[in-house]
Amino acid sequence: MSGWTTTLLAGLARYLADNGVGTWHPDPTDTYPVDEIGIVVGAMPPEPERCIVLAAYPVSEDLTQADVTMGVQIRTRAGTDPTVVQDLDDAVFEVLHGAEHLDFSGIDVVQIYRRSSASLGQTRDTNARWEHTSNYYLDVMRPTPSRPY
Repeated sequence: MSGWTTTLLAGLARYLADNGVGTWHPDPTDTYPVDEIGIVVGAMPPEPERCIVLAAYPVSEDLTQADVTMGVQIRTRAGTDPTVVQDLDDAVFEVLHGAEHLDFSGIDVVQIYRRSSASLGQTRDTNARWEHTSNYYLDVMRPTPSRPY
């Protein structure tokens, strides 16, 4: 059984993949061919060069109702040309910003919107690949025994 946050991030990864932004492999031990844009949860892997990383963090939670705003940092990485990572970030934005009424494996996503975005510059390793970060807010329903719908 996966936890709620894991289910939410897997649903977001599937949604991005289903809309042609990248490739999602649910098994974290899978590797991505160099020509794919990998979508992963957690940490930035060394490969593939073009990658999208999802990491969740809580923003606000209602004490008595199931209304929750979850933040998701979406880091993108590409090659040494800064326009490639910007294009990848734009592709994520075009799919996510304004999306509403989604079902991620039983999690009701009311709406998604970008809250902030910034270049992270080039990595400080021998690859010198460009990275970008965007923070999206997902308004979702997270019922619990103490906070039903």
